[in-house]
Order: sequence, then C-alpha cells, then structure tokens
Amino acid sequence: MCKAFNYCSPKKTKYVKLLVCLFMAFAVPITCELIEFYESKFICIIFFGYMCYQQWGENKPEHELAIFWSFC
Repeated sequence: MCKAFNYCSPKKTKYVKLLVCLFMAFAVPITCELIEFYESKFICIIFFGYMCYQQWGENKPEHELAIFWSFC
C-alpha cells in the first residue's frame, strides 16, 4: 500500500500519506482491542512505521505529523 504513493508527485501525496498514518494510528489499537489480541497493536504500529520509512524515504509527512502532534 505504501509503495503506491511513490508513483505520484511527493507534493500531491503528502497529505494523503498523513491521513493514512493517522488512520492507522487510530484504527490499529481499536481493532486489536476489539479482537482481544492486545499485544499485536504495538508490533503493528512499529512495523507500519518502519515500512513507511522504507518505502517513502525522504518524502514522508514528518512535518505535518509534527504539527498534528503539537496540536494534540
């Protein structure tokens, strides 16, 4: 899924990448709690972050995520 963003312009996909990251950050823990597999949420979030880093490289939405987390 993360590799699909590499075919488009990084400027066009920056906010879509941000939304994907935020969706995963909220959806994974909720899903893991619902299926009662509590420890998997930590592994999944770490793996997703590493996978995004490997696929997106320098084109990751780190500045936008920093703004979001400072707002929170």
